[in-house]
Amino acid sequence: MLAKRFFFVSLGILALMIAYHWGAARTEAQPGGEIVQVVTYPYGGTNEVFLILSNGDVWHRRNFAPSEQTHYPWNFGGNVFSGGPTPTKSTSWGEVKVRDGQ
Repeated sequence: MLAKRFFFVSLGILALMIAYHWGAARTEAQPGGEIVQVVTYPYGGTNEVFLILSNGDVWHRRNFAPSEQTHYPWNFGGNVFSGGPTPTKSTSWGEVKVRDGQ
């Protein structure tokens, strides 16, 4: 009985190791695209930098200001191919009550 329990515990550990190995091997960063355009403009004593990638993503950040000794993070600004804001429909309170059966 002890040998059977040891076998199943060992088999379970082996299965976890294989699953981790397959998952860890396939996990890697996916690049968004090549940099197509870099745009800078003055902003409060530093420069604002915009990167436009080939897939339409726009990233921006403030440039490093030597006087501040601060590194600013990159921020995702959107995608120029997304087609604009998400369309929505205005709904009155009466329509909500009828829809929800109140």
